[in-house]
Amino acid sequence: MQQVNVDKLPASFGDYLKFISQVLEDNSKRGGIAMKFEVAYFRPTTFSDPSRAQAEAIYRRYIAGGVPDEKDYRTFQDFIFRYLIEQGGRLRLPVHIHTAIGIGDYFNLSQSNIMNLESVLRDPAMPPPRS
Repeated sequence: MQQVNVDKLPASFGDYLKFISQVLEDNSKRGGIAMKFEVAYFRPTTFSDPSRAQAEAIYRRYIAGGVPDEKDYRTFQDFIFRYLIEQGGRLRLPVHIHTAIGIGDYFNLSQSNIMNLESVLRDPAMPPPRS
Protein backbone atom coordinates (compact mmCIF):
# COMPACT_ATOMS: atom_id res chain seq x y z
CA MET A 1 0.00 0.00 0.00
CA GLN A 2 2.93 2.33 0.69
CA GLN A 3 4.33 1.62 -2.77
CA VAL A 4 1.21 3.04 -4.42
CA ASN A 5 0.53 5.67 -1.74
CA VAL A 6 -2.75 4.21 -0.47
CA ASP A 7 -3.69 4.50 3.19
CA LYS A 8 -6.71 2.19 3.34
CA LEU A 9 -8.04 -0.84 1.54
CA PRO A 10 -10.78 -0.42 -1.06
CA ALA A 11 -14.32 -0.63 0.33
CA SER A 12 -15.43 -3.47 -1.97
CA PHE A 13 -13.77 -6.79 -2.74
CA GLY A 14 -14.12 -6.16 -6.48
CA ASP A 15 -12.19 -2.91 -6.08
CA TYR A 16 -9.59 -4.77 -4.01
CA LEU A 17 -9.04 -7.23 -6.87
CA LYS A 18 -8.80 -4.31 -9.32
CA PHE A 19 -6.24 -2.72 -6.99
CA ILE A 20 -4.15 -5.90 -6.98
CA SER A 21 -4.33 -6.15 -10.77
CA GLN A 22 -3.39 -2.50 -11.18
CA VAL A 23 -0.34 -2.86 -8.92
CA LEU A 24 0.83 -5.86 -10.97
CA GLU A 25 0.26 -3.98 -14.24
CA ASP A 26 2.13 -0.92 -12.96
CA ASN A 27 5.05 -3.04 -11.75
CA SER A 28 5.18 -4.78 -15.12
CA LYS A 29 5.20 -1.44 -16.99
CA ARG A 30 8.07 -0.27 -14.77
CA GLY A 31 10.17 -3.27 -15.74
CA GLY A 32 8.97 -6.02 -13.41
CA ILE A 33 9.75 -9.34 -15.06
CA ALA A 34 8.11 -11.92 -12.79
CA MET A 35 6.14 -12.61 -9.62
CA LYS A 36 7.91 -14.22 -6.69
CA PHE A 37 6.25 -16.10 -3.85
CA GLU A 38 8.04 -17.22 -0.68
CA VAL A 39 5.14 -19.46 0.23
CA ALA A 40 7.02 -22.34 1.82
CA TYR A 41 8.69 -20.03 4.33
CA PHE A 42 5.37 -19.03 5.88
CA ARG A 43 2.74 -21.70 5.31
CA PRO A 44 2.13 -25.12 3.75
CA THR A 45 2.20 -25.17 -0.03
CA THR A 46 -1.17 -26.92 -0.26
CA PHE A 47 -3.85 -24.59 -1.65
CA SER A 48 -7.58 -25.10 -1.63
CA ASP A 49 -9.77 -23.60 -4.34
CA PRO A 50 -12.19 -21.30 -2.51
CA SER A 51 -14.83 -19.40 -4.43
CA ARG A 52 -14.79 -15.67 -4.95
CA ALA A 53 -17.90 -15.48 -2.76
CA GLN A 54 -16.03 -17.12 0.14
CA ALA A 55 -13.10 -14.72 -0.16
CA GLU A 56 -15.41 -11.74 -0.54
CA ALA A 57 -17.34 -12.67 2.61
CA ILE A 58 -14.06 -12.78 4.56
CA TYR A 59 -12.95 -9.44 3.08
CA ARG A 60 -16.25 -7.80 4.06
CA ARG A 61 -16.06 -9.28 7.56
CA TYR A 62 -12.59 -7.86 8.25
CA ILE A 63 -12.33 -4.71 6.11
CA ALA A 64 -13.19 -2.54 9.11
CA GLY A 65 -10.64 -4.29 11.33
CA GLY A 66 -10.05 -7.36 13.38
CA VAL A 67 -7.95 -10.44 12.82
CA PRO A 68 -9.34 -13.45 10.96
CA ASP A 69 -8.94 -16.89 12.47
CA GLU A 70 -6.53 -19.27 10.77
CA LYS A 71 -9.25 -20.94 8.67
CA ASP A 72 -10.55 -17.65 7.25
CA TYR A 73 -7.04 -16.32 6.73
CA ARG A 74 -5.98 -19.46 4.85
CA THR A 75 -9.14 -19.41 2.71
CA PHE A 76 -8.49 -15.78 1.78
CA GLN A 77 -4.81 -16.48 1.06
CA ASP A 78 -5.72 -19.43 -1.14
CA PHE A 79 -8.12 -17.37 -3.23
CA ILE A 80 -5.68 -14.46 -3.59
CA PHE A 81 -2.79 -16.78 -4.48
CA ARG A 82 -4.81 -18.30 -7.31
CA TYR A 83 -5.97 -14.84 -8.39
CA LEU A 84 -2.38 -13.61 -8.52
CA ILE A 85 -1.29 -16.63 -10.56
CA GLU A 86 -4.14 -15.96 -13.00
CA GLN A 87 -3.20 -12.28 -13.27
CA GLY A 88 0.45 -13.21 -13.79
CA GLY A 89 -0.64 -15.35 -16.74
CA ARG A 90 -2.70 -12.51 -18.16
CA LEU A 91 0.30 -10.18 -17.93
CA ARG A 92 2.72 -12.86 -19.16
CA LEU A 93 4.72 -12.66 -15.94
CA PRO A 94 6.58 -15.82 -14.98
CA VAL A 95 5.81 -17.07 -11.50
CA HIS A 96 8.62 -18.07 -9.16
CA ILE A 97 7.55 -20.07 -6.11
CA HIS A 98 10.06 -20.84 -3.38
CA THR A 99 9.62 -24.35 -2.07
CA ALA A 100 11.85 -26.12 0.38
CA ILE A 101 12.12 -26.85 4.01
CA GLY A 102 11.18 -24.01 6.24
CA ILE A 103 7.63 -23.27 7.26
CA GLY A 104 7.52 -20.94 10.24
CA ASP A 105 9.88 -21.60 13.08
CA TYR A 106 10.41 -25.26 12.25
CA PHE A 107 11.36 -27.42 9.29
CA ASN A 108 8.55 -29.35 7.65
CA LEU A 109 9.47 -30.94 4.35
CA SER A 110 6.13 -32.66 3.75
CA GLN A 111 4.12 -29.44 4.02
CA SER A 112 6.45 -27.47 1.75
CA ASN A 113 6.83 -30.14 -0.93
CA ILE A 114 6.55 -28.84 -4.50
CA MET A 115 4.08 -31.63 -5.27
CA ASN A 116 1.57 -29.88 -2.99
CA LEU A 117 1.22 -27.24 -5.72
CA GLU A 118 -0.23 -29.74 -8.18
CA SER A 119 -3.80 -28.54 -7.57
CA VAL A 120 -2.74 -25.06 -8.72
CA LEU A 121 -0.40 -26.07 -11.53
CA ARG A 122 -2.91 -28.50 -13.07
CA ASP A 123 -6.00 -26.37 -12.46
CA PRO A 124 -8.04 -26.40 -15.69
CA ALA A 125 -9.35 -22.92 -14.82
CA MET A 126 -5.86 -21.47 -15.20
CA PRO A 127 -4.76 -20.29 -18.63
CA PRO A 128 -2.34 -22.65 -20.38
CA PRO A 129 1.33 -21.63 -20.54
CA ARG A 130 2.25 -19.53 -23.54
CA SER A 131 5.28 -20.20 -25.63
